[in-house]
Amino acid sequence: RLSGNEEAQELAVDTHICELVLTLTDIGRSQTREMGKAYRQWRKCKRTTEKMQRLVKQLCSVTCMFGGLVGKTEPNSREEETPFSLVPGSASSGDTLQMYQDVGSGTAAQWSESPCGVGLGSPTAGRNRPAPQVSDDTMEVVVSAGSERGRVLSSGLYISVPSVFHVRRQSISDQEIGSCNATSWGVELSSEVQELIKGLCHLSTLRLLHHADRRWKTSINYSKADGSSFSSAFFSKHPVTAVSHRWQSQVILLVLGVYYAVVVFMSVGRRELQTRPWGSFQHFRLETMLTRDGKEGREITEPGVSDFNVLGRSECSSEGMRGNYDPEAASFTFAGPVGSSFMVSYPESRSMTGWYIKTGAGEGSEPLDPAYFNVWATNDNVVVGDGSCALALGREEGRWWERGGAMEAEWCGAKWSKVGSPQHVSLTTVTPPEHPIKFIETEIDLPMERGLLQTFHFLMDYRVFYGIYVLPPLFYSMGGFMGSFSRIITMRFPDFQGAHFWFGLSFALASVSHLVAASVAFSIGQFILGWIALNFAVTASMLSFVCIRQGLWFLPVLAASGLQGLVGWTAISIWLWHSPVGGGVSFSGLAVLLVAVSVASMRVWSIRKSRLLLKHDQEVYDDLWAKLLEGEDSRFSINHLEKVVRMIGLDARNYCRQHNRLRADKLPPAIRAGYIARSASHPPLNPLFWDLGFWFLPGRLDPHSKVSSINQLYAGAAIANLLVVERLKVWAEDTGGMFMLRKSEDRSGERFVKWADAKNNAALRSQVEWTSLKRQGRAIEKLLRSYQHQPDRLLDISRNCIIFDNMVDMTNCIGKISTDSSVRIERLKNRLSPSYNSDETAGYRDMCINLRVVNKQAETLGAEIHMCEVQLVLRKFAELKTNEGHRRYVIARNRRGV
Repeated sequence: RLSGNEEAQELAVDTHICELVLTLTDIGRSQTREMGKAYRQWRKCKRTTEKMQRLVKQLCSVTCMFGGLVGKTEPNSREEETPFSLVPGSASSGDTLQMYQDVGSGTAAQWSESPCGVGLGSPTAGRNRPAPQVSDDTMEVVVSAGSERGRVLSSGLYISVPSVFHVRRQSISDQEIGSCNATSWGVELSSEVQELIKGLCHLSTLRLLHHADRRWKTSINYSKADGSSFSSAFFSKHPVTAVSHRWQSQVILLVLGVYYAVVVFMSVGRRELQTRPWGSFQHFRLETMLTRDGKEGREITEPGVSDFNVLGRSECSSEGMRGNYDPEAASFTFAGPVGSSFMVSYPESRSMTGWYIKTGAGEGSEPLDPAYFNVWATNDNVVVGDGSCALALGREEGRWWERGGAMEAEWCGAKWSKVGSPQHVSLTTVTPPEHPIKFIETEIDLPMERGLLQTFHFLMDYRVFYGIYVLPPLFYSMGGFMGSFSRIITMRFPDFQGAHFWFGLSFALASVSHLVAASVAFSIGQFILGWIALNFAVTASMLSFVCIRQGLWFLPVLAASGLQGLVGWTAISIWLWHSPVGGGVSFSGLAVLLVAVSVASMRVWSIRKSRLLLKHDQEVYDDLWAKLLEGEDSRFSINHLEKVVRMIGLDARNYCRQHNRLRADKLPPAIRAGYIARSASHPPLNPLFWDLGFWFLPGRLDPHSKVSSINQLYAGAAIANLLVVERLKVWAEDTGGMFMLRKSEDRSGERFVKWADAKNNAALRSQVEWTSLKRQGRAIEKLLRSYQHQPDRLLDISRNCIIFDNMVDMTNCIGKISTDSSVRIERLKNRLSPSYNSDETAGYRDMCINLRVVNKQAETLGAEIHMCEVQLVLRKFAELKTNEGHRRYVIARNRRGV
């Protein structure tokens, strides 16, 4: 450990343990390529054997634990692999291993020529090098790599090498490196850049270099950095997570979780009611409301069935009782047709689990078969008399479903309650209903066979019932509770899934449950329940998809799912009950639709409020712009600026992203060779890249590889920003540009200073306020709100500004920038164009340039790929910018969620 080294302490590496290997050159000289291959095979076999030994040891431990045996196996000692610390140098084309050893007297050893050096520490890369002077304190080992990328060195260790390596006991001499401000490849770096690199190294050694990415990933789970308005949160990348962590949403989700939990208990209770005989009545009757041939009302004079009776606990008819004989079924006192009804009376009240009928027994009675009927029950005294009461009462007006939809009716002197119809569904309510089922008013088609027995049961198939009425509310309740407490859990456990995952999972499970119930219902002939379950499955699937994927289209898809649920259930109600509200209103569909409409209304209101908040500032900027257009000279300058921008040809370019360097090791051999030949003038690769197997080409962007790390952006922006500032000084000096001054009591009247005046004035230079990097919190806000979690769209982490008195100086500066070989312009945003819509920036106007620094320093430091932003602003616009105005802008920005 370099515990006493000041530089190591400054870079926070004084606690790092290193390894130094002392070896003999004779050992390395005796190795061959075949020995290296054999060593790798032996090492692979050795590791496999050790894994098997550890597995056997674990199995023996388990056996001893359960068998009561006592034993202990000594761990096998493992031969340590000796690493070899190397620094790449220049390469040789030969395949033999050449060693150069210090002779102790400063004489020159034999030196191999290097036609294609690419390593760090090679100032003469690409050219032949003379033999170095070997001193007493330097030992150099040269390994000629040739076409292979590996050689065998001391103790059989295989080293993956790209070129010649130099092993030094001390640092490189000043003569070879150059000045103290230059790198080993001769590029000078300013003291600010050196200090920054030390800081980045310090962050890396203290495990703080990935802090921004960790903060961003955590913000995705519980939207810690998102301070937008409630409605604007729905338009972020993860709207479900962002909204679910607001206290209002947490309360609503908790209420929904409790509500659906109650629905689950009520559904289980209804299932229990269906398994038991229902009601206690003395008289039962079946009333035919519609016949097969379409007769209804007074046209029907007989029930159209040859037998009718209710089912008891055995759930069997009198013909199918056998061992489950129900004595109550044979104790009726009256059974026969009465007008359009078939009535059965018992001496005492009895319960029922269903009923059975027989189709007409006579030939040609098929048209009289009931297509729809109601089953009624009463405990009142029934006076049939001559039967006229059974033909006239309640059958004068309305269609059959309008007359048969009532739950109570007067018939032959008694008040009857409706207890059955051909088909029914269960109810989904949190209050105990008077009857656990709802009757369906649709036609049925009885078999044409005469005297055929048909049974009807209250009890629904348990697979269909649980798949529609129990499991989905259970999953919804789980989603509500998990969504309500997800933020508390993720704050404690950051890797815990966010609310969107639990919502999506609950809706997906509910959809699967509905689909299974629908398939079962179709297979057993209950087609109505099958279509109902299928409608619920479609709505749940849409909600699951939108919760998992989210995105800007979350709200439209949410509204579409609510509308689908509402329209689907309305269509089912019209089909089954001949009324849009006959089956009730879809609570879930209506709630989802109302949420979508409410959020959209709140969004419009927030945008309107934000515009009103900035209305005064926009009017001031617009007045200034109008005055500029009034002057002939200003108007000419504005038009000339627009022509210059159009001539550059980047004003209409919308695509602009942060890309990674091109990796040559991923290219085909022919293309890779071409890139290598053209990159001879670039700085050589750092040895760390070779060790990682990455071969990046400086100055070449990979169009298929976008930056996905905020840490990478900030590291690149920190270096690129220092290089951009140096170019800003040059451009401002040549074109009369100005920079902002720090606020101070003695200079309260001046806010800007020309760089030409401040360049040679130390007091003024110290007062210049250089723009700092964008705050990480704001960068994460933009990713959450507007950039769809795509870090490559962050182009203004490094942002700077030059201020000008007039348009002429600004135009000249654009010309300077476009002809500067040290930078490359990627995009121009001309907000000073008369065709620009100033509503997008609340009246504010400037010239925004996205560029990259591509000089030797940037390539050396890997910052030539980073996109920076430079704003060219007129002084009159800059003078209108105040802290109070910026505060209003931040409030408006949060309301709009941008």
